[in-house]
Amino acid sequence: MRLQRLYPGSVIKSQAGFILVPRPKTAGIGGRPLSDSDLLQWCTGVLEAVFAP
Repeated sequence: MRLQRLYPGSVIKSQAGFILVPRPKTAGIGGRPLSDSDLLQWCTGVLEAVFAP
């Protein structure tokens, strides 16, 4: 539930043991996907949000 609330469009594949979180874009419409250090910072935030104690 928390994953869906924080990252809409996420999919949990329990049988395979992984989750899919849509890659963010710089803008809602016509934006480019994040890359480089911006993408790494976003990934860090996802992991901290999902696996925080």
